[in-house]
Amino acid sequence: FHLSLVVFLGLCLDVLMASIIGEHIFSLVLSAWIGSIFFRRFHFFLASQQIFIIFILTLTYQASLSAMDAFLGDSFFLMSLLGVPLLSCLVWPWVCILLNNNTQHGYR
Repeated sequence: FHLSLVVFLGLCLDVLMASIIGEHIFSLVLSAWIGSIFFRRFHFFLASQQIFIIFILTLTYQASLSAMDAFLGDSFFLMSLLGVPLLSCLVWPWVCILLNNNTQHGYR
């Protein structure tokens, strides 16, 4: 997808979360850049490899947000850094199952 969409969504997140303008933009662009490396091959990977990539992408997003918040003086909690990536790893197999069922039945 387009980088302008990522920047727009990051700007919307910055406004909605009342955070510093550019915080979510940077985190989303960084995650999108890393995700673009695996974009074409992602659906050929095994489920465990996909889960690892999802973990890396969400960890990158959360770590960059946490680093910026810590730099600005907010407190840092390890569970806030690892919570979202671990939850994403638990949810991803169910998302794959739902997406595979929808594509097999002809929904697009």
